[in-house]
Amino acid sequence: MKKMLLLATAATLLSMNANANMMQDMKPYIGLDYVYTDADISKVDHVSMYKHKFDSANINIGMRTCNMGVEAYYQMSTKEKKTVLDTYKTKTDFYSFGADLMGYLPVYEKVELIGALGLGQYDFTAKGHEIATGQKLKHRDDSGIGIRMGAGVQYNFTDHFAVRAMGRYTWLDVDHVNHLQEFVIGARYSF
Repeated sequence: MKKMLLLATAATLLSMNANANMMQDMKPYIGLDYVYTDADISKVDHVSMYKHKFDSANINIGMRTCNMGVEAYYQMSTKEKKTVLDTYKTKTDFYSFGADLMGYLPVYEKVELIGALGLGQYDFTAKGHEIATGQKLKHRDDSGIGIRMGAGVQYNFTDHFAVRAMGRYTWLDVDHVNHLQEFVIGARYSF
């Protein structure tokens, strides 16, 4: 019994030391990204009623160690307008928030390959009207969860400032929107 207690105490002390070293190596950061999104939005009678390409701003905060990290984000698109067959005018936008697990692989002095896997909550809003009569189209407010996967490259100018470019694919559980393909470019500031 004494040997088990001694082994348990030693294991606890070793794990506390390892966690203390990991906490010292953690660096918080904040980032801002431009995101170009191409959404797979369902068609109505073989006609795409809503705009499917969006420009977005994405703000994020994260914490990373040498090769791993976690990043929380909030993304908001512009309201995109579309005229359909000179008959309808529509507006579409979306916002999203969630978190990604990040992996960093140094490949050259200041260059890292990065990978991301995460979950997000997505909310799409679409509305419109008939041009001739002004009659409103059915308002759509669809939301759901998305599984995000991305890869890219990051260049660290200094210990505090970096830029990154990524491609990301998101599978969505959202009515009328099946998936997203995104290109992301942005900057990070580490504290």
